[in-house]
Amino acid sequence: MPASANPFSIFGYTFRGDTQYFYVVSGLSRVSYLLVTNLMRTRDGRALVAVRDHYLSAEIMASI
Repeated sequence: MPASANPFSIFGYTFRGDTQYFYVVSGLSRVSYLLVTNLMRTRDGRALVAVRDHYLSAEIMASI
């Protein structure tokens, strides 16, 4: 038996079948990618990168 996606609904529209499921997941992953890339350009995003790279230097910057 081949694998298939179960029907689900978003905002009252019911998605049925693997093709519709693929397009929903593809769209959500693209939106997530755009949000994350834009987050990395903000002050908070740069702070996250600083903590990832070296927590001590991020701690020193926070105390200034």
